[in-house]
Amino acid sequence: MGKFYAKDFDPRLISLQIVCVQCSYYLFFGIVLLASHFVFGTEVSLAHFFTDTYINFSTGWPDVFASVVSAIAGGVFMAVIVERAKKCLDFTITLFFFHFLGCLVYRGFPTSSEWWTVNIFCLIVTVLLAEYLCVRKEMEDIPMLDLL
Repeated sequence: MGKFYAKDFDPRLISLQIVCVQCSYYLFFGIVLLASHFVFGTEVSLAHFFTDTYINFSTGWPDVFASVVSAIAGGVFMAVIVERAKKCLDFTITLFFFHFLGCLVYRGFPTSSEWWTVNIFCLIVTVLLAEYLCVRKEMEDIPMLDLL
C-alpha cells in the first residue's frame, strides 16, 4: 500500500476543484461555441454541447473547433485550479466523464465515431497541457530571502 496521509485527502477541496474545473470548461466552451456560431450564422443550443449530432468532419467544424479550443483552455484551467501534475489525469478524466454523463442524460449514448475521436483527442490535449504547465510551475525555483 502506498503512502497516503489524511492531510492530503480533503473531499471538500476536491469537490470544489471538480466543480470549478467543470464550470470554467463549460463557460469557455459556451463562449467559443457562441463566437464560432456567431461568425458562421448558426444557432446555438444545448444540443451542441451534449449530442454527437454537430460534431462531424464535414459540416461540424465550428463545434469541433470549439471543442479543441476548450480542451486547450481546460488544460490551462486545470493547471490553475488543480496545481498538481500528478492529479491532472484524474481531474481530466473526471471532466470528460461528467461530460459523457451529460451527453448520456441529454440524448443517449453517443454513437458517432467522430464524436468519440474529437473527445478522446480533447482529453489527451487537456491532460498533456495541464501536466506540462503544472510540472513547469512545480519546477520553478523557490525564491530565497537575502538574510544579509
